[in-house]
Amino acid sequence: MRTQVGPLDIWELENDFFLQPSINQFSFLESGNHRIEELYEPEIERISITNTGGGFLVAFEGLIIDGLQQARMVATDQIIEPGERTTLDVVCVEQGRWGDEFSGDIVPRAPISVLAALRGNNDTSHPQSRVWTSVKTHQSRTQSLHTTSLPRMMETYRESRTWIPFREVEKFSLNQRSNGIAISVQGEPLIVEFFSSPELLRSQFKGIVESVLWDLDDYAVSKTSNRNLIDFLDETTNLYDFEKSHIYTTQKDSVTFRSARFPHQRNPIHVLAINHSHPILV
Repeated sequence: MRTQVGPLDIWELENDFFLQPSINQFSFLESGNHRIEELYEPEIERISITNTGGGFLVAFEGLIIDGLQQARMVATDQIIEPGERTTLDVVCVEQGRWGDEFSGDIVPRAPISVLAALRGNNDTSHPQSRVWTSVKTHQSRTQSLHTTSLPRMMETYRESRTWIPFREVEKFSLNQRSNGIAISVQGEPLIVEFFSSPELLRSQFKGIVESVLWDLDDYAVSKTSNRNLIDFLDETTNLYDFEKSHIYTTQKDSVTFRSARFPHQRNPIHVLAINHSHPILV
């Protein structure tokens, strides 16, 4: 089913391959059940996380962890077992601050351009450098010259007039059976994303859509043809290979693909493909 949300074309998708009704004992980072700390010897690209809940804990790629000694973004999907204490791979999204540690909020997802910069699209420079460059672009766009913190920039954007199109997201109601979405803007597909249940998609939907809206300066509506969407879905489907690592990453041409699945399970709980050749990412 196709719906217009502001300037975005959104297709709700159903794919039984991803549905895992028997696996429901897990939570995600935004819902709590965890303790996040700096390492004993703090590092920019790793922090400590403890799963304090009784089920698996999932940290999705692109999620922002505010606070600590600097704001970080989760670098890849990660699954933490019940009671496990481990390290979480992250990148910094607050260049220049190191100290004055505080406990901040969890932001569902960074702007899609920052997430795309993290993945790189054949760019061999260091991921942290790419992310800082992308964050600086948002600093200029939001005129947030007083801060290098991406979460603070996003707050500034919310308070500006440009926040108005975001209000349409609040009104959107997903089909009860949908467990995936494809988002297109300016007439071209940008992302396709699937989850292991409709409930999980609904919990992440607002953050997913807003991550695209952050990067738009033009809210004009330009519809995408069904043919373009089908071609994009076919291209991403051909990248599936779930026999490999439970965190699987690959790329073909300008499309990056990442999936995450529980150990000992074949079907993923999350899949995200990004079209890096899209005009808003170039």
